[in-house]
Amino acid sequence: MPDRQARPVEDRLVALFDRLGVERAHIVACTSWDWAGLVASHPHLIASLTLVNPGGLDVELLRPIASRLLVIGGDEDAATPVAESDALPGAIGRRLAGYAGLAWSDPASDQTDALARLIRSHVDRHSEGVAPARGSGRHGEVADIKYQTVGSGPPVVFLPLMLAPSQWTPIVPSLSDRYAVITLGGQELGFVPLLEDRGCTPGYRRLVGGMLDAVGLGFDDDVLEVGCGPGSLLRWLVGSKKVARIVGADINEYLLGEARDQASREGVGDSIDVRHGNAEDLPFPDESFDVTFSSTVMEEVDADRMLAEMIRVTRPGGKVVVIVRAVDVPWVVDAGLPPALRARVETAGGGVAENGCADASLYRRFRDAGLRDAHLGPQFLQLQSTHGRGVLLRRVLEGMAGGLDPDDARVFTRTVAAARNNGVLLVAWPHHCAGGTKPASA
Repeated sequence: MPDRQARPVEDRLVALFDRLGVERAHIVACTSWDWAGLVASHPHLIASLTLVNPGGLDVELLRPIASRLLVIGGDEDAATPVAESDALPGAIGRRLAGYAGLAWSDPASDQTDALARLIRSHVDRHSEGVAPARGSGRHGEVADIKYQTVGSGPPVVFLPLMLAPSQWTPIVPSLSDRYAVITLGGQELGFVPLLEDRGCTPGYRRLVGGMLDAVGLGFDDDVLEVGCGPGSLLRWLVGSKKVARIVGADINEYLLGEARDQASREGVGDSIDVRHGNAEDLPFPDESFDVTFSSTVMEEVDADRMLAEMIRVTRPGGKVVVIVRAVDVPWVVDAGLPPALRARVETAGGGVAENGCADASLYRRFRDAGLRDAHLGPQFLQLQSTHGRGVLLRRVLEGMAGGLDPDDARVFTRTVAAARNNGVLLVAWPHHCAGGTKPASA
């Protein structure tokens, strides 16, 4: 764990490149925390950079490699117009029609041909003089980064694609005929560090644990987490609540693989059962669990179908707990920001599926579903840089900056950094929380 806390992602990537004999690579990525350090510290290693739905773009950071940059976004993506503007001379911006670009979107599966064609064209354009990868390893782990290589030739390195269930798998064959396609994963890349940090962030533990305690979670209960991701909350519950049986379900096999690996590393693999499952069609018989809960999942699905499924698999007299982000409640960001900028930051919302739930309608849904003895109300998750590894706070702040125009983003980043250095930064994240009892007659 100390190594994971101290070693920057870019240093881990350099170690991986050294092991695989990569002198320069084509990078295909999404979230800035995976690629920004490499661009800043080792731009000579980047033959080309393709960003798929990156959110905001740091123009100053990217300008030196703009001629090697391709940005691919959805219909309403904010980054693509920046790539198409004079701010990044030589960069290319492209849109995928009908692609929403949410964190859980899966463009590699939904837009396979269009996305593969754009990436292949960009890589081909910048491959002259890029040496083949010399390493012989086809899969393994270096500096806590997992890798798998398909094909041979100049290296194309795929960093994780947000929460996409398929990641990049559908488009690997379109490149592996002439390139060494290296897909990366593990606890240090993509959304996994953010999701993992929730399990060791005191505020998040209080948010989830407080709701489970409020509905009367018992030591001998069978518990299901719907949308368990890489399993950080499952492992925390095993260690802190000593529940009889803990099961996690998630539609994302990539995240489930991380959940299994990390549970094994921490010696709790025999205590946790994780299974592939859709929140709208859970793979469990009726009345299987005493407590069924989820945290920040109902935003991504048909909320009513998910709640009905959670109730179905809960035993009569059992408990159902749901926590969602509250896009209808302002944040609290106390960092000395100018008032107008603070107002824009604190009212930012979005990132909700068409039939998802991220507002106070959660409470009505619980009442309409017949759940009794309800515990309902909004709560704020306080984030501090001293909590966990600080990943959750850092990436929340980066997300806020990414939603601002370049001038506002510079002011925001500078002011927040000063507040953190002076120990006066406060960020409180609103969530709607609901817990209830399934009636015996249901």
